Amino acid sequence: MCVLVSLAADPRGLLRYVPEEMQDFLFNKRVFDILYDDTPVINAIRKWGPVQLLISQDGTSQGAIRHLVEHTEPEVLRFVLCRSFFSFLPGPLRLLLLPARSLSKEGLEESDTPPSVEWVQDFLQDRNEKKQQKIKYPELLPLVTKTMGLDFAPFKSIGRSFFRWLSTFTFIGGLASCLVSAGLLFPVPWLLWGAS
Repeated sequence: MCVLVSLAADPRGLLRYVPEEMQDFLFNKRVFDILYDDTPVINAIRKWGPVQLLISQDGTSQGAIRHLVEHTEPEVLRFVLCRSFFSFLPGPLRLLLLPARSLSKEGLEESDTPPSVEWVQDFLQDRNEKKQQKIKYPELLPLVTKTMGLDFAPFKSIGRSFFRWLSTFTFIGGLASCLVSAGLLFPVPWLLWGAS
C-alpha cells in the first residue's frame, strides 16, 4: 500500500514508469496513424502469401516450387511443412505421451535447416496424390454443361477472335497516340517541314 501511495504521490507523474514505446504511442500517435499504417497487414500478406501459393501447387512444377521456396522465410516453411501437431504440444505433455528416448527414435525432433526444394516437391506430390485418392466424385462442370445444353466451343473461338481484334486495335491506337503526342510536344519540326 505504501508503494502505491508513494507512486501516486510522485510529482513527476506515473508516466515515467511506463515503457518508452507506450509513451511514444500516447504522445506521438494519432487516430490517423492507426487507420493509415497498414504495415502489419501488408507484412502478414507478404509473409504468408507464398505459403498460400505453395498450397496451390501439385508438385509437378519444380521451377515454381523453387521460386516460392526461395522467397519464403525458412522458419515459415519449417513451421508449415515440417512441424507435426505433436511438436506444438507442451514439453511435459510430449514427454508423457512419448518418452524422451523415443523422440529421437521416431524422428520427431525439429530440424533447424530449411527444407530443400526437392523435399518440398516430393512432399507436395505425396500430399496431392493422397488428396486425389480421397476425392470420390467426378467433376461437376461437364455434367452442368451437358445438362443445361451449354457448349463453350463457339464462345472460345469468338473470344479468341475478339481478343485478336482488340490487340490489333490497341496497337494501332497506341501508335496513333504516340504520333499525335510527338506532333503536339515537338511542333517546330512539323512547322518547318510544312513551311518548306
